[in-house]
Amino acid sequence: MYQRLPELIDDINSRGMTSFLVTNGTFSHMVKKLIDHQPTQIYITLPAPDEQTFEEVCKPLGHGGWGRIMKSIGLLRHFNRSVIRLTVAKGWNFKDPEKYSEIINNNEFDFLEIKSAVPIGGAMYRMEPSQIVGMEEIKEFSRKIEKNTEFNIADEQIESQVVLLTKKDN
Repeated sequence: MYQRLPELIDDINSRGMTSFLVTNGTFSHMVKKLIDHQPTQIYITLPAPDEQTFEEVCKPLGHGGWGRIMKSIGLLRHFNRSVIRLTVAKGWNFKDPEKYSEIINNNEFDFLEIKSAVPIGGAMYRMEPSQIVGMEEIKEFSRKIEKNTEFNIADEQIESQVVLLTKKDN
């Protein structure tokens, strides 16, 4: 992660612009620094429902990545506007909504996005079109998470194959 990210966020905010930060959460030390340099909204990708799936699917180069992601997700409670994003693909991480729900229930954040991975960019070399999760499948998966968490389905975007969930008390 860019070492001067806190200063960049401050500069963007000082200009009256909106700052959206999307991260995989593996640099938890930087996420912690950003608590005092708040982006408008921070997204952290939850890449798997458990550490074993994370290791199998993400194939991290170093050790401790799962723990750093969990630490970053735990820091979301300190942000003004925070999102966990699940980008799912068949045969990889599109499974175990109950395990995702457990992680969701053990953390505090504002929004949950569940979307299908698509084979564009670098993913087109690792992903087959058959791994794309259809919108009805995304909605059903979202309903399972809704059933087991404090989040409600709030909106969907068919073109992006994404469902947005918000806290039930909102």
